[in-house]
Amino acid sequence: MGLRLKGQTTGYVELEAPASAADNTLTLPNGNGTNGQVLTTNGSGTLSFTTVGPFLASSDIGSTVQAFDADTAKTDAVQLYTASQRGEVTTLTDAANISVDFAASNNFTVTLAGNRVLNNPTNLVAGQSGVIYVKQIQPDLELCLMDQRGLLLQVRRQS
Repeated sequence: MGLRLKGQTTGYVELEAPASAADNTLTLPNGNGTNGQVLTTNGSGTLSFTTVGPFLASSDIGSTVQAFDADTAKTDAVQLYTASQRGEVTTLTDAANISVDFAASNNFTVTLAGNRVLNNPTNLVAGQSGVIYVKQIQPDLELCLMDQRGLLLQVRRQS
């Protein structure tokens, strides 16, 4: 047996209890609530209007929330790549001493206008690899590569 409320002109709304219902009293809140609110219960039969959310907007996906995508790399898991991967190439600023930050990128390019010192890269992580592509615009410049102890690894004259 249910409770049927007739509409003002036609139709009705009916509330019906389950067949094996025990005594159950629901106490409705005063007022109508506000736009977007829903009825919630405290578990003892007292109903109240509650604002839910905020819900995610589609613009949140990819900025504040990572989208589920089988082709999206996760940074907290081991990755298995089945196709070639490409990283951005970051242009370094030509200066007397050139710094390379491997937290910013893995691939770099710099065009040298004179004799330069390429400082030891910073923020390297074990297993990380990268490329520093060096172009020289003047002939007969020497490019000297040294390790972190200051030992000369290679001298190349490009003309």
